[in-house]
Amino acid sequence: MNNQPNGDIPVEIVGDSAAIESANHKEELVSVEYSSLHIGPLPHPELLGKYESIIPGAADRIIAMAENEMANRHNMNKKQWNIGLLGVISAFVLGLATISGGVIAICLDHAVPGSIVSLGGLGTIVSTFIYGTNPMKSKKGDENKNTSDK
Repeated sequence: MNNQPNGDIPVEIVGDSAAIESANHKEELVSVEYSSLHIGPLPHPELLGKYESIIPGAADRIIAMAENEMANRHNMNKKQWNIGLLGVISAFVLGLATISGGVIAICLDHAVPGSIVSLGGLGTIVSTFIYGTNPMKSKKGDENKNTSDK
């Protein structure tokens, strides 16, 4: 079978049209990328096994190190919570003392200074319960302020 496209060059078609179409397709290069993410205090179990095969006992030491770090973090969080609670209690006592002083001043015919002192004490109590009940809030705010200055 002879076809003459453009009338110049004879083209011979042999076989079926499916074979011709597959011959016209270009090869495609396909790339497959695999990535893995492991987040945690310990290495991935496969890596932990490799450490153990290189240095016998390394896996036990790494796990013990992670356990000690966890215990240390728990102790630090407990101390921060206790310090925050102590601050809240201290501010509450200071606020009550200030309000009491203001009330005493009002009773002794010093209405304006007594009112100002009482409102200051009330502000201390309110601000303590708004801002002081979570010590981590103020630390996170300080970190963000420090990083934005850099």
